[in-house]
Amino acid sequence: MRSAATWVVVGALGVLGLLAAVDALRGGEEVRPAARETTTGHLSETHSVTTSGPPPIDGQLALSEGLAAVGVEGTLYLTDTECRFWALQLPGLEWQWQESTPADVCSFALPPEGRAPLFGRAVWSPMGDLGAVDVTSVIAGAAIEVLSPTGWAHRFRGARPAFRADGTLTFVLSGELWEWSTGRCSFQAERVVFRGRWAVERCARVALSRGQLQHALRPKVPALREPTLSEAVWLDRRTVVVLVHGRTSRETVIAAFADGRLRAVFPAFGAEVSDLEASPRGTHLAASFGGDVLVFDRRLRTGGAPGGVDDVREIAWPPDERFALVATDASVYVVRPGNPQGRLIEIPISASDIGWVEGGTSSP
Repeated sequence: MRSAATWVVVGALGVLGLLAAVDALRGGEEVRPAARETTTGHLSETHSVTTSGPPPIDGQLALSEGLAAVGVEGTLYLTDTECRFWALQLPGLEWQWQESTPADVCSFALPPEGRAPLFGRAVWSPMGDLGAVDVTSVIAGAAIEVLSPTGWAHRFRGARPAFRADGTLTFVLSGELWEWSTGRCSFQAERVVFRGRWAVERCARVALSRGQLQHALRPKVPALREPTLSEAVWLDRRTVVVLVHGRTSRETVIAAFADGRLRAVFPAFGAEVSDLEASPRGTHLAASFGGDVLVFDRRLRTGGAPGGVDDVREIAWPPDERFALVATDASVYVVRPGNPQGRLIEIPISASDIGWVEGGTSSP
């Protein structure tokens, strides 16, 4: 949930993560991190960093039995506080590799079938055929790089990429929500052939304008002035949840739109809100409030901190959403999503970012 670094190097890490994904998808094998190569501009160098083993886990046997008893089975991917990437098989608590090298950023995104991640502020298409990385920098400004495991890539102006359930890539530009559409666009619209699973020509067009935000939100939140959109996440192919700011930083609301119509709103005036994230089925929404993660339902009714856990860094769900994993500075908890009293198991490991894949992993 916490913001990742957004320097030029993030884009390079995203590309390298995708190249690793290509190898994994071709060979069906898990990726084992080694020394990472980072690129800035046209220069590149390999950073040789001493590797070290995975974090120790106290009380492993009892924890493993507890995880098995509540039906937790799959692979927990994580980066530790040094941004080293790991995979932990559950319920057995077995590390899938024994060494890893620190990266420049800790945030990552896993494709739907797991395997190799994209590093940085990144997202994957639900089909796994496209990834997108926010490569915004103080030098070049807002930019996104969309990539395919086939090797195709395209960079364009925008920030905060998000995929709709049908695979449409959306992004934020000039305070509005845009999309790469296959529908009707103006003659002047930018057109690009996206080469994911298929080659499809798409055009960039506004999906939710500042005028629409003003018209929809002003009657519900009169104190919100000159609304601009800063983030978006899709609950399904029709429903998008957006983070909107007004003229001042204190004017903040979370709003849900379905087919362009306002369905729910949560005023968060005075709160520092960021990092919207949806659960796999769109049942839950998580958002960071000044560093603490809160969970909402589709009507933007809050269930409070997940499992009653304080100081949550990140949250991850299995596809069926029967539980959630939340990471703090000291532990990863298995909880019931949306239930403040639903804390189940505590795994004593510190994680900067986490991801979850059902079932097992292959050895590196």
